[in-house]
Amino acid sequence: MNVMNLHQQEKKCPICKSSANPSRLDGNSKIYRVNCSICGEFNATEIFLEDYSGYEFPKKYLIQGILQERNLKNLSTTLFSGNGSFKKTGGDFTIEELLKTVTQVENPSQKIDKLLENSEILLNHNAGENLCLSLTSSYPLAYSRSEKEFDFILKTMNQEGYFLSMGKNASNSSKYDIKLSLKAWKRIEELKKQNINSNQGFVACIFDPNHKQFLEAIREGIIQSKFDPMSIDREDYQETILEKGLGEIRKSRFVVADLTEESGSVFIEIGFAMGLGMQPILVIKEDYWEKRKGEEGKLEFYSQNYKILSYKDEQELSIKVETAIRARIESR
Repeated sequence: MNVMNLHQQEKKCPICKSSANPSRLDGNSKIYRVNCSICGEFNATEIFLEDYSGYEFPKKYLIQGILQERNLKNLSTTLFSGNGSFKKTGGDFTIEELLKTVTQVENPSQKIDKLLENSEILLNHNAGENLCLSLTSSYPLAYSRSEKEFDFILKTMNQEGYFLSMGKNASNSSKYDIKLSLKAWKRIEELKKQNINSNQGFVACIFDPNHKQFLEAIREGIIQSKFDPMSIDREDYQETILEKGLGEIRKSRFVVADLTEESGSVFIEIGFAMGLGMQPILVIKEDYWEKRKGEEGKLEFYSQNYKILSYKDEQELSIKVETAIRARIESR
């Protein structure tokens, strides 16, 4: 396929191959916006669309679930193939990296939990509101492989008492109108508190000798707030560094992430934590932050949507981390 004519020739979603009409982002001829009714909205590089135009993903259902979840949480996603020159920033993933941002979702119980978590966001946290789910396009919300599996998940949830009511939509038989029961809302709260007894705080930070003192300052702030810091700054693990990091995030009560230097691994760990329902405490060195804010489009998403604590030195960083942790824990 001629990459230059991709926009005219390729009209399908690269993940599920349904009609999506990818369109170029304004001012960027190499990034396309994909609007898929099944996979949701995401960006993809021109090379990604070309490389995967006829490829069938073996874990398509996981990719679709992650993309839909990131949509719900207003997290930007750009997929790239790893081929060609592409300057990676936060929210940019190869398929392999994207798959590592989610915990295993394979059995019916895990899929039910995912649908409950996503349903809360769809309902804007409002109990008693009606939830309309489509068999043909909503199944990624439960990480289901197909409409048939999604139908099974919904009917099982109804039988188990997670729905106060469930019936076919009056105007569209492929849709269900649902109201969550008190049991469902209790389960949603349980999922949020799964790590409530953890005494561990995870540190996501660039591991550079010139930044080591700030890593230690974050660790000190965590210790002062009466938690045990965990940072992946060694290389003698049986699993890969990334697998070890994501596994430790699952065990942690909270995550403190330093955005200084915009490390790709730190952004992956932030996204993974958010996927688990955590809201990381974000920090950044003040002079680096001021420099990046002066560069158009840099860190714009984070500056507009999340509170970021800037610090001048190690002492200020340690104090801000301790204060933020205490405020976070005491408010729950």
